[in-house]
Amino acid sequence: MTEMTSPLDEAAKTATAAALNRVLADLIDLTLVGKQAHWTLVGPRFRTLHLQLDELVDAVRVHADDVAERDRARTEDEARDDREGERRERAREPGPAAPPRRPPPVAGDRRADGRGHESSARPCRQ
Repeated sequence: MTEMTSPLDEAAKTATAAALNRVLADLIDLTLVGKQAHWTLVGPRFRTLHLQLDELVDAVRVHADDVAERDRARTEDEARDDREGERRERAREPGPAAPPRRPPPVAGDRRADGRGHESSARPCRQ
């Protein structure tokens, strides 16, 4: 996969993101208004307008999907950049220390499981 970088500076990226979000909100609003009109129409041209509103809402939804996909691609690029930066930071930091090892249990010890708990090593009473 070829990685693409944006020629935009941070201010332009922020402005683009805000514009995409506004357009997406307007398109979603338009689909809701179109569907509401679709279901509340009455009159002699009901059928024709009903079908035209269906076509309009379908076209607006396609455009809304396109805008949402562009915004998603933009945020994925930012998230990828963030993840790469975090990986580089983790590579520079020393890893966590290994937990201390427990000594092996001693035969005949009441704590034969090695955790300080009495285990089945204790004889059963009859």
